[in-house]
Amino acid sequence: MSEFKDLIYQLRDNKQDIQKILKFVISNPVEISKMPDDTYVINDGNHRANLLNLLNVKKIPSIVNGDFKLIPTEILRRPNGSIGTQGFTAENMTKLINHILSKESELEEDKELDKKIISSFESKDHLCYDIFRRVDSGYEMKENIRKRLLEIANNFIESIDVDFFIHDIILTGSLANFNWSEFSDVDLHILLDMDEFDNSKKTDSKILHNIVKEFFNSKKNVWNKDHNIKIKGFDVELYVQDIDEEHISSGVYSILHNKWLVEPQKVNTKIDDRKILEKGEEYAKQIDDLVSNSDDKDIVKKIDDLKNKIKKFRQSGLEDGGEYSYENLTFKLLRRNGYIEKLLNLKSTAIDKKLSLPQ
Repeated sequence: MSEFKDLIYQLRDNKQDIQKILKFVISNPVEISKMPDDTYVINDGNHRANLLNLLNVKKIPSIVNGDFKLIPTEILRRPNGSIGTQGFTAENMTKLINHILSKESELEEDKELDKKIISSFESKDHLCYDIFRRVDSGYEMKENIRKRLLEIANNFIESIDVDFFIHDIILTGSLANFNWSEFSDVDLHILLDMDEFDNSKKTDSKILHNIVKEFFNSKKNVWNKDHNIKIKGFDVELYVQDIDEEHISSGVYSILHNKWLVEPQKVNTKIDDRKILEKGEEYAKQIDDLVSNSDDKDIVKKIDDLKNKIKKFRQSGLEDGGEYSYENLTFKLLRRNGYIEKLLNLKSTAIDKKLSLPQ
């Protein structure tokens, strides 16, 4: 117990750690109910309340009937006594303190990573010299890079075992632009006509078109999952794109024909770091909340709703402001910091759990 007391005394002298603990409890408030004598009884969060009380925090972040309030410690109690008395063990409280401080440290590291990712959105003075070389007319893809990307595309095409006409193989995304960075992927797109497979030539055959699209999406997902290919340190991500699909990009290079289809132009765009961080944190919290409530019977629907919300958010930005819109950059932040993958993995786990039967 003496070690625990020493820990509390150390914390009381450390304002930074007290702020971290208080911030944690604000995000995870104590759940309480109001009693007839105008006191409040703790329903959930006794350790959190006791910890703040031990640190001489006079008001406890709490939820009362769905409302957030700061409740004075003198009118807050447990069902069988006041806070600070026999409501905790030193061992459990020490575990809570270590959990909170490590959690807050992780959040600080995540924020630093997010800031680093956002700074990577800034335009460079040149295209990536690992992928392109300067020529009189501008930039041209290095021949060894072009040949290897064609080999990668051909490997995917041969793995499908279905005959179809390749209209083009293109590089798009940040590596085909001035906003490339260490976080960039080699976005390799194979262009084909998804209506080519309609032998009846019906122009209204949307069902078949969607089936073909889902087929190729599934094939590319499996291929990307099974392969870990890097080009000069950049991960290769392969996509199958319909020739009629709208693709908003200010840099598109034809690997098949070795020329620019859309030549990128260096632009000096002001990026609102704060706005992107705030929106990214908002979506990240929604994803974390879904993870915390993964046993919810409607979890799959809630995941799909959030996925669609993020998708529409990004699309509206692309349509209005292009690649440098804060909506698209927020999406890129979520993709690069792992939150999009976290959301997709959560859905897979939820579906697996829903369809399984216990022994």
